[in-house]
Amino acid sequence: MTQPKFSPFTLPFYWKSPFRNDGSSLPYSASIGAGPVIQGAVLTAVTTGLIGGETVTYQWTRNGTNIAGATGSSLTINIGTNVAYGEAVRCVVTVNGTPFTSNARIVSYQAPAAFTAGQWTITAA
Repeated sequence: MTQPKFSPFTLPFYWKSPFRNDGSSLPYSASIGAGPVIQGAVLTAVTTGLIGGETVTYQWTRNGTNIAGATGSSLTINIGTNVAYGEAVRCVVTVNGTPFTSNARIVSYQAPAAFTAGQWTITAA
């Protein structure tokens, strides 16, 4: 009985490389920078390892669910429209067909620096 021939260079048709176009072994990665995630904040997905020529797409998620229409490299936080307080926001960056999920950022509430209630003005310390 003969054994089927196997070549280590034969890959399944669905296999996609997580490595850069130049053949190096440095993988891509995606992250969202620091800073408060509050109403009006702009989050930007930072992708490392790109050398040019890659096909890159973005999909922002909240608690693991896609945010409709949020397919750019940046997302403006709009409480009640695209996110809610306490939700985890991530960006799934797909490079050459392989998805990479960024770190999570939690949407938080930021009290105003000062507000007036009747005759009193309250200022945050």
